[in-house]
Amino acid sequence: MAKNRNTCTTRQRPRDSQRATNALQRRRARKMSPAPGRVNKTPAPPGSADAPTLSATEQSVLEIFRRFRMESGQMLCLSRADVAALHEPLKRMTNNGLLVEESFQGGYSLTPEGFAAMKELA
Repeated sequence: MAKNRNTCTTRQRPRDSQRATNALQRRRARKMSPAPGRVNKTPAPPGSADAPTLSATEQSVLEIFRRFRMESGQMLCLSRADVAALHEPLKRMTNNGLLVEESFQGGYSLTPEGFAAMKELA
């Protein structure tokens, strides 16, 4: 039986796995660093006197996240109708640091502060 003398594939596999590892590390580093041009606002803890009270529409947004059992950092894709109906509360919650608008159309993620506020409503 003939031996497989194709050494290119044996040399290629370690390089491919190294590239995959490097790409994963770069993606993680990008997720952890804030996007350029975005200001990280840290709202006051929910229990303090300076904590902003949530309006009824903002509470309904958090109810949507709770219905789908979303955690901090998980993206929830809202329909165009939901985004149009909840445009102002989504914008306010993004400015207050409770949500992060994702690059995917209609995608929003809870921040740790938003997750705490959602848990407080339950």
